[in-house]
This record gives sequence, structure tokens and C-alpha cells, in this order.
Amino acid sequence: MKKFKFKLEAVLRYRKYRERNAQLELVKAKNAVVDKKNLIEKLKQNRLQAIRDLKEEESKGIEVGRHRFYTNYITGTDEALEEEQKQLIQLEKILRKHQEIVRKEQIKRKTLEKIEEKQQKEYISEYIKFEQKTMDEMIVIRQKQKPEKETS
Repeated sequence: MKKFKFKLEAVLRYRKYRERNAQLELVKAKNAVVDKKNLIEKLKQNRLQAIRDLKEEESKGIEVGRHRFYTNYITGTDEALEEEQKQLIQLEKILRKHQEIVRKEQIKRKTLEKIEEKQQKEYISEYIKFEQKTMDEMIVIRQKQKPEKETS
């Protein structure tokens, strides 16, 4: 009897390849979200520090030009934060899309693996039947040969 060979092995390898690629894209998307969150956090900290510095200088007395510099910086930081938040939302949408792609690729791969497992079980069952039949035939042949030897 021939050795078991899964006829869809090439398709299964391709599904695994697609799943790995989807997982790599998912990791990239996760890293982009983390990087964006870190940037937003840094901008928030810079903004808070600028506000603290402004309050400190106001208490000591501050020139108009210096005050304008701080307010412009804080306003610019607010605008940058708003823009970065919008980009974060987009990156999170992309992340969810990649998560869905990975999930679908896993389902496709698992489906093929289940088919392979089912076919392998059927093969083993057929192989056991084949072996049993072969053993039975050998017993029958031996039993036929015994009487011939006794008659000689």
C-alpha cells in the first residue's frame, strides 16, 4: 500500500504562508499603533511642561514676546495632538482590519488541516484493513501448505 500523501499539501503550505504574512502585517500595524501612542504621550508631556514653564515665568514676570512664544508652542502642540489622535484612529482601524485578515487566514488553514487529518485517519483505517487482509491471506496459505506436507 502506498504511503499517505495529502493531495492538497501545496495549498496547505500556501495557506500557512499567507497566514504568516498576515501575522507579519499585523505586527507592523501593532507597532505603528504603539509608536503613535508613544508620540502622543510625549506631545502631552511636552505640552504640560510648556504650561508649567509658562506659569513659572508668569509668576516671575514675562516679556510679551516670550509669552507669545509659549502660547504659540502650546497651541501648536494642541493642533499636533489633534492630528496625531486622528492618525491613531486610522491606525487602529488598520490594526482591526489586519486582525480580521489573520483570523480569516487561520480559519482557511485550520480547515485544510482538518481535511488532512480526516484523510489521514481514513488512510490509517484502510491500511489496517489491508494489513489484516494480508495477514489473513498468509494464514490461509500456511494452512493449505500444512496438509500438503503431511500427505507427503
